[in-house]
Amino acid sequence: MNTKDKLAEVITTAISSIKKPEGRVIYLACPYSSMDAELREHRFLIVCRLAARLMDRGHVVFSPISHSHPIAKYLNNHNDSEFYVRQDLAFLPYCTELRVVHMAGWMLSRGVAREVVEAKRRGMPCYLVDSLTGEVVREI
Repeated sequence: MNTKDKLAEVITTAISSIKKPEGRVIYLACPYSSMDAELREHRFLIVCRLAARLMDRGHVVFSPISHSHPIAKYLNNHNDSEFYVRQDLAFLPYCTELRVVHMAGWMLSRGVAREVVEAKRRGMPCYLVDSLTGEVVREI
């Protein structure tokens, strides 16, 4: 077996050993885009705090803004919603539910709307959640 085949075998074995998490895998959506850098930072901090609380309770959480906000600083494309929706929606199939953080602007956010539409198309439950506790306020 040559080196390339050995490497492929090691990678295949490693990937096959990864188990899908049991229980909820939460996609945590929130509004983000704004010309106001302070508002973007505020939204980022709120969603990071909430993601941490949910993780601390044992949930697996993917928070697109927590992931992308620091990266956007290097790409200088904070408001390129097309770019980030494409990045973020790639994670949706691995999640079991979508939670939208209840904060100002959530109903006007095109990104959040696209995430909700795609989650519903996949048959995923979608919830509006309290920005401090993560508790469900209502179904969307």
